[in-house]
Amino acid sequence: MIETNFALNYLLLIFGSSLGVLQIAVTRAGLKGLSFFWRRALNYLGGFLLLAATYTWFFSQANLNMRHAEVEGSQQLGFFLLGALCAVVFTFLVSSLLHHRGAEASGPVSEGLEALRELTLLQLIRRLGRKDR
Repeated sequence: MIETNFALNYLLLIFGSSLGVLQIAVTRAGLKGLSFFWRRALNYLGGFLLLAATYTWFFSQANLNMRHAEVEGSQQLGFFLLGALCAVVFTFLVSSLLHHRGAEASGPVSEGLEALRELTLLQLIRRLGRKDR
């Protein structure tokens, strides 16, 4: 059985670092609909700060000298996938809430991820919902 503190710390490490990497990646790809800030420099800075702060916190606070607690590979994979999934969902929700008043493009919407260059996920879902009617 895995130690609870380590499990939570590892989950937070993956969540925070995934969040940072996602912000760097969406900024690099130009997907404004998934970014937390409209300014590229702020998004890059925020992503790198999240990465640095998360790893600094984990390796300075976490008790990594665990002699008796065994971490199974499947458990570690499960925590990794859960942390990464939570980071993706958090990114979708926060970016949509932060930019819900942003200008919605009135022209045709690109398909796939390209649509997130100008629209947030919730704006895109609303628009696709109206299109079906």
